[in-house]
Amino acid sequence: MVRTLEVTDFMCYSDSLHSVSLINGPSMKFHVYATLIQDIKDLIIQSNTSILHTLRDGNNCADFLAKKRTASDSVMTNHASPPKNCYRLLGMMLEEPTSPEAS
Repeated sequence: MVRTLEVTDFMCYSDSLHSVSLINGPSMKFHVYATLIQDIKDLIIQSNTSILHTLRDGNNCADFLAKKRTASDSVMTNHASPPKNCYRLLGMMLEEPTSPEAS
């Protein structure tokens, strides 16, 4: 998809530290998925792509966006900032904290 849309810079986050380590680490000839891992590494080399680890808690927003995407007819949606529901999932406040004087 990244290649089809001609995206030049791409960052992929995964909550699987093991997967990220396999992809970013040295090649393992005798791993059961060595061919698939090498194919992913080859694709990464061909573009400006980074595979990064995120904590599972930080992945809640990605799960929300994936579920929202399945209910949408659009091919791609670009969010300038996280949707409001992502703030709730991340436990962030939507408004600035009020000062005691404002009460």
